[in-house]
Amino acid sequence: MNISAIRGSSDFLLMGTYYEPDGKVMKDASLGLAAWVFNPQGKAVSKKYNSWDGAISKYIATDKKGRVADLGYVYFHKILQTADGNFFAIGEGYKKVASGLGIATAILNRGSGSVATAKLKITDLVTFKFNDKFEIKDAKIYDKNSNSQEMQSGAEYSSPHTMAVMAKAWGFFDYDFTQTNKEHTRFSVCYSDYVRDKDFKGKTFNSITYNEGKMTTDKIELTSKAKWLRVFPAKTGSVMIMEYFKKDKRLEMRLEKLN
Repeated sequence: MNISAIRGSSDFLLMGTYYEPDGKVMKDASLGLAAWVFNPQGKAVSKKYNSWDGAISKYIATDKKGRVADLGYVYFHKILQTADGNFFAIGEGYKKVASGLGIATAILNRGSGSVATAKLKITDLVTFKFNDKFEIKDAKIYDKNSNSQEMQSGAEYSSPHTMAVMAKAWGFFDYDFTQTNKEHTRFSVCYSDYVRDKDFKGKTFNSITYNEGKMTTDKIELTSKAKWLRVFPAKTGSVMIMEYFKKDKRLEMRLEKLN
């Protein structure tokens, strides 16, 4: 669940997946996305439900178990409200898949090992757009390289949702951060990726920017001879890239503008 204050109001928004009344949140598949608005006294003043196989399926392919096409399940990182009255939910896909390393380790150790026989596969970024009544108006998947994460032994008995919570705590997702300007007319969702194509192979820093009602994307190829490189949020519309050159004992920083 994500909690966010509603701009221009004393109310606040609680948004996340919803389940059957007797469902188990960390085990069962969700039914869709729910948006509840509460007043300062904690009373729910409005409730809106968008089901996976109903309203949401008009924009992206989903099933009744909350799985989105090849994306898998969705872990939500951020809820945003823009000055034009829209709300955006930023999520990232995940799946529970078999771990070749974990299975091989278990066989060699006769059923025991330090690595689980199942791992978490992190897939693509996805954005959902809602109007001020929390009716879904758009959804889009942004392709990126899948990122598989091995888990500690015993994780194979956990649901994919529980594994996703672990992955978030350990920083396994590719989502990095979100920037928003003071006027709330622009935001940039930033994430990491690893590209393998004929023109470039290596790490990239990517952004999905909403500006005055339009979505654009940008990509920075992180080519460097530095020992390590990090990307940090800077002023709105820019990021700071920090590089450390071990041989020269030199630290360099520069700003890169996003589209």
